[in-house]
Amino acid sequence: MNPHVKSAWIIGLCTVVAGGIGALATHLAMTWGASDDIGSPITTVTATSIVTATVTQTAAVPTPSVAEDSVAPHTTDAAGATQWMSVPAYETTRDVSMYTGDDGRFFTMAGKRYTNGYTLDLYESGAHALFNLDGKYANLKLDVGRVDGTGAADAVLRVFLDGKPGPSFDLRAEDLVRTINIRLGYARQLKLQMSYIKYNGYPTYGLSNGAFS
Repeated sequence: MNPHVKSAWIIGLCTVVAGGIGALATHLAMTWGASDDIGSPITTVTATSIVTATVTQTAAVPTPSVAEDSVAPHTTDAAGATQWMSVPAYETTRDVSMYTGDDGRFFTMAGKRYTNGYTLDLYESGAHALFNLDGKYANLKLDVGRVDGTGAADAVLRVFLDGKPGPSFDLRAEDLVRTINIRLGYARQLKLQMSYIKYNGYPTYGLSNGAFS
């Protein structure tokens, strides 16, 4: 072989070998890191390990359980208002009847059935109901009207909060059922007192669908 050609061939081969070694060294440098202990390999950091670490750091924190005694015992509607039959009257006059909605009993006002609340038979002395609110509520919303088939006398509903006179509502015997809102101001005691205004047969009035909030 021509000496010049042979020299060129050897130089080309060395270049190829050197390039391969350089590529291998680069690959190893990316896979292995420096170590304080000579010859001790460092764990390869791969995309898989990075993803695993990320998932571990963002793992969902379990929601703490709610203690049973922290759950309010009262029934609430969709708006969060406490149904008033869960806070029943602790004292009434003898002419007041309570309807809980779970015994099949009902009363009618303006042709509609009502299964929860109170009816108050109004004779000369009227009727009332007392509630212990424990200062928990700002408002009471309820429906009120004359019970069908009873005396056609108009009436007045008076509210007392912690023994002090509050708002009053005049009720006409021929009116449809009204929805009223009573501002309680977080009073501890509520008294609902009703009496007829002028005799026209003894009427019975009903209170239903109440909600404390």
